[in-house]
Amino acid sequence: MSQTNRYLIVGDSGSGKTVLAAELVRALQRARAFRNLVVLSADTADESALSVLCRQHDEVTDELARAQLDLGAYLRRHGPAGAYLEVTAQGDARARFLAAIGAAVMGEGDTLVVVDEAQEIADRAAPLEFLNLWTRGRKRQVTVVAITQSIKQRPTMGVSPTVLNRSSVLVALSISDPTGHEHAQLSHLAPRLSEHLPRLRSPIDGGPPEYAVAHLPTGRALVNLRGGELDLSPSSPKGVSA
Repeated sequence: MSQTNRYLIVGDSGSGKTVLAAELVRALQRARAFRNLVVLSADTADESALSVLCRQHDEVTDELARAQLDLGAYLRRHGPAGAYLEVTAQGDARARFLAAIGAAVMGEGDTLVVVDEAQEIADRAAPLEFLNLWTRGRKRQVTVVAITQSIKQRPTMGVSPTVLNRSSVLVALSISDPTGHEHAQLSHLAPRLSEHLPRLRSPIDGGPPEYAVAHLPTGRALVNLRGGELDLSPSSPKGVSA
């Protein structure tokens, strides 16, 4: 895995996306692939499976978001042990904090940023300084993992188009999509996954989750099914291996 990927993990609540994201972070931790770790979430530490990845837990309130904090020093202090930040600040305070943490990560470099509930944090209102993690972070050895239940696009809501368009690895799990709109969007990003997306099974029946992965710049793709792995990469013959 490269330090410079921008992962987009999409799936329903209960689909296994947060557990999969935690496995990804642990793999990067074992590889010593980053110097600093920060997790941003709309959930409390008690509600999130990602909080166990971080030694430090803090809430970003309106008051804290408006404070003149040295977030670069904060990142360095917690380093690879990680900081879990529950972002409850709203409006201008929220935007100010996201701009500040984005600038701090870009200043420090060599950082893994996990954004849970990305439809609420890395949304259309997110400031440019935060979205720079997707557009310019590669030059600073910044990896971003964005996790979301939905990529539905609305005029003022939803995951920022920058996150969708600048992600390099798409991980799709089971998505309830009666209209087919989200599957169509995902298929636009990764055409090779198109026919498999509606069939992915979630852990709701007691079995392991199924998921599809695509490396968007190259078109390489695979589907991890309960019966084996289906390689859909351009140079690979189709088939399931046990």
